[in-house]
Amino acid sequence: MQVIDCPCVVIGIELLSESLLPAIVELAEDKSWRVRQAIIEYIPLLANQLGKPFFDEQLGNLCMSWLGDTVFSMREAATVNLKKLTEVLPKLAFLGPVGTYTHQVCPCG
Repeated sequence: MQVIDCPCVVIGIELLSESLLPAIVELAEDKSWRVRQAIIEYIPLLANQLGKPFFDEQLGNLCMSWLGDTVFSMREAATVNLKKLTEVLPKLAFLGPVGTYTHQVCPCG
């Protein structure tokens, strides 16, 4: 059995995003923080597979929203996620300047 390194090559990014993106968004907004945390852990892999343009457009804001989650474990997982993303996709466009100093210092503010 052969493992496919990049499902987007076989299926196509457009079809993959149409089927996968709604599920990711729905699970990312689940009321259970453990479900949301499980999604966070797969984002760097997805970013690597789908590429920087798609990630910046579709998933970047979602990743930043996790920094303001009410659950500490989610905010902590979000910071680990961002660290991994910078290793996978250097110079992410969605990591632009933040509006206030409070947000730069404390992701919960």
